[in-house]
Amino acid sequence: LSKHTYLYACSKGILKKNAPYTVIDSSLYNEEQLSNEFFSESNVFDKTNNGLLLIRNASNISKLRFTEIMKKMDSGKYHLILMVHVKDLNGDSFLRNYINFITHLPTLKERNLLERYELIVGFVKEEASKINKKIGINYGLMQSLLLFPTKNNIDGLRKNIQFGIANAFTRAKK
Repeated sequence: LSKHTYLYACSKGILKKNAPYTVIDSSLYNEEQLSNEFFSESNVFDKTNNGLLLIRNASNISKLRFTEIMKKMDSGKYHLILMVHVKDLNGDSFLRNYINFITHLPTLKERNLLERYELIVGFVKEEASKINKKIGINYGLMQSLLLFPTKNNIDGLRKNIQFGIANAFTRAKK
């Protein structure tokens, strides 16, 4: 979603064509490393100024650190789009004080079969256009894709489809 937001902002002139796009996954950092990323001399705000900054797993950031980050963001020195990702906002109601709008994207498990089917068809069409070939899916494979539990949600489903099509394409070329 953030990459699409970035591309849209660039296409509409909200951001320059080659504006910075930065992702910080706070689950990969400890408090000291996060502090360095946001408050060091060469911080992420300077690197991403006039671009888009995504903070993934923001619920891993302490309330105090997140408040400091938002104060720095609100200083007026930086002009960027800030997106904040949390898996469950219910436990982090303090984040609501800083966020202009909230979008809930249902997990793959929360979607009905028709929505999952439409996602599968869309991913297959994307891959077909990449290789410039028609791709057919038999009933058994479609049933598996619709019902099989997928790791990493929708992105996992997309990657499973990409991997399967790449393998089939490679076998067909041999």
